[in-house]
Amino acid sequence: MTSSARNEVNRENAKKSTGPKTAADKARSRFNGLVHGMRAEQVVLPHEDGTEFDAELQAWHGDWKPPTAARLALVERGAVVAVGPGRDRATREARI
Repeated sequence: MTSSARNEVNRENAKKSTGPKTAADKARSRFNGLVHGMRAEQVVLPHEDGTEFDAELQAWHGDWKPPTAARLALVERGAVVAVGPGRDRATREARI
């Protein structure tokens, strides 16, 4: 196959496989590459129950009672980090 014919075939194939186009398709495929979630941008992933994180956050708020916005941000970050090991444990158990 000549390079110009190959280029044309490649262009035609690219039109067929350009990935999700609609917002619903993009939302559905967003987590396709998710392996463990330890570096996820979202605190609670779609397959997780948000009540565990909410309880952890309330416990951190209760313990530290942050008086300023900066300390509140630190407390919230602490709660995010605290739920990480549970996510890691659940991932390891799912692999076994």
